[in-house]
Amino acid sequence: MKIERPKRIKLVFEPAEEGWEILNDARQLEIAKAIAHPVRYAIYRELDKGPMRQFELAERLRRVMGRKLPATLIKHHLNYLVRAGLVGIESLRGTQGRAKMVYKAADIRTHLRMREKPFVPQHRAVVRSPEELKESLRNIFGGSVSKK
Repeated sequence: MKIERPKRIKLVFEPAEEGWEILNDARQLEIAKAIAHPVRYAIYRELDKGPMRQFELAERLRRVMGRKLPATLIKHHLNYLVRAGLVGIESLRGTQGRAKMVYKAADIRTHLRMREKPFVPQHRAVVRSPEELKESLRNIFGGSVSKK
């Protein structure tokens, strides 16, 4: 059984190496959202160990997370990861002619560059009382600050 991995993803801001994709901000956000959920992160980590079918994944997740997850929840999160490009699917013929869906994690590499100038917040306020907080907010946003 040969499993082909989906296209490799590389989060960078410099020229891409051959075979890797440079992601724009929207795509980076989509991937960050996909991997931010604890169940999807656990699914991705398990699939990164090797290709497997959904029922095998469910068993591994039960051991890793300490609880059984419904098949519909696992399928939902798998579909989310597939849409984000983090997981690939291959359909294989089984012994009785039925298709078997095998899932595999995509390769991801991230490269980060340091800023030329360090980030410094525009407004720094040390607040010691509610009055100082109101005054700081007035200075930042202008106008009056009131309770709602």
